[in-house]
Amino acid sequence: MTQDPFAPIGVIAHYNLLERIDSAGLGDLYRARDTRRGRTVGVRVLPVDFTDDRAGLIERAQAVQTLSHPNAITVFDVANTTAGSTLCSSFSRVDRYGPRWAGVRSTSAVRST
Repeated sequence: MTQDPFAPIGVIAHYNLLERIDSAGLGDLYRARDTRRGRTVGVRVLPVDFTDDRAGLIERAQAVQTLSHPNAITVFDVANTTAGSTLCSSFSRVDRYGPRWAGVRSTSAVRST
């Protein structure tokens, strides 16, 4: 029996969490399904210390929403839920940098050849 790829492992607001992708300093990142718009999105549940300044978080998220660049995510929503503050954004599983950039932490570490 095959497992339904859209069976949620959890629910936050109107997002069905489908798969945990990453857990890092910025919180847990999930591949999720936006049930209102029928699209796959990324939902990041932010750690508590990130959300102490709720007004600042919303201000920064609104600033990011104005960006339009192929290397930047599109922020759809910032919400305060029972699970904590969440950031909903575009989702892409594509590794834009590939193995050449593995382990590189900043552009200052890259030297031209």
